[in-house]
Amino acid sequence: MKIAMVTYECSRRGGVERVVFELSRRFARRGHEVHVFAHQWFDMEGEAVQFHRVGGIPMPGLGLSSRILNFFFFSGWAIRGHAFDITHCHLYSHHRYDVVTCHGNPAGWAAVMLNGGRPTGTTLGHKAAVGYRLMRPLLLYNYLPHRHKRVIALSESIKEELVNLCNTPEERIVVIPNGVDPEEFHPDNRRRFRDAIRQRHALQSDDFVFLFVGNAFRRKGLPLLLEAFAKVQEPTARLLVVGRDDANLPWCLDLADRLGIRGRTVFVGPSEVVNQYYGACDAFVFPTLYEACALVPLEAMASGVPVLTTRLAGARDVLTDGCDALLFDDPTDSHLVAEHMRRILRDTSLHEQLAVSGRTTAERYSWDAVAERTLALYHEIASAKAPHISPASTGAF
Repeated sequence: MKIAMVTYECSRRGGVERVVFELSRRFARRGHEVHVFAHQWFDMEGEAVQFHRVGGIPMPGLGLSSRILNFFFFSGWAIRGHAFDITHCHLYSHHRYDVVTCHGNPAGWAAVMLNGGRPTGTTLGHKAAVGYRLMRPLLLYNYLPHRHKRVIALSESIKEELVNLCNTPEERIVVIPNGVDPEEFHPDNRRRFRDAIRQRHALQSDDFVFLFVGNAFRRKGLPLLLEAFAKVQEPTARLLVVGRDDANLPWCLDLADRLGIRGRTVFVGPSEVVNQYYGACDAFVFPTLYEACALVPLEAMASGVPVLTTRLAGARDVLTDGCDALLFDDPTDSHLVAEHMRRILRDTSLHEQLAVSGRTTAERYSWDAVAERTLALYHEIASAKAPHISPASTGAF
């Protein structure tokens, strides 16, 4: 089968980037001819994937809107003139695709982030709100009924948003959650990396280390987590923050200072060895305000790390509160988040249960399983399009 994948970036970093990275190389290893149309790509040395660069033109002063506009138009033009059995879009593009994956419904996250009832620092600023309203037609374009054959939603909540906010026909939506590499993210990483990572950041062996991983600090709830951590008065508690958000980092550093927790909080920055940080921590906390189906809770669970997160992270489809994770309904309640943090810090039996059960749950969501389900959808669509598709093996991974 000849497959085209369209995304801004293909790499091990980030969310959408990692999805395309994991799927495209698995498809290629199964003998499919895979083409990725992207602005940039990394970490794909040795993979039998063909890349096509999506260009653009400078638009000074427009920020993220420039990236959206450029990719919307130039990706559509880049893929024209090619013949594929399946075209699969992971971002916003004016071309008509066989499959579109909704990695997060812009109408959904805007409804959350524009809500003035959120804590200070978690709402979109005026500039961002104006930018969203101007870009909204482009952001929702590919989910319109005539722009696709099928839409992949990463969770049932995203499916509901597509139906209610984008008028996407329900019968065209397939729910396929994100996956995890259970070998890269493994409980053995604790033995391999715990001491080295802790020494690197001046953490003691008996410190109880909470970990946060994410790039969009405000949307993913870091300000709320800092407020909650300030309420956790255990002297051995520490917080590691892994990720990059140049726009909001100074604000978060200032908040940590004002809360009096700067000395107990380590801002690591971005890391290409995030699996090592899971191995070094004792619990993972992710109070995101909006998420389609976050990768990081699955990575933590696969690493044998107890997860505390919100039901808004697509978690309600995957996790069971008190069994393989601790879930909270309101990610804006710092007292509630702090209560969960103290609970996992003090209850060693619960800690062990979540670590073991979380690993078991994560193993059911391997990238191999996600790739199989996605390929099954491709074959269904390709078979309906034409009597013949390019030969490729279709057995189990």
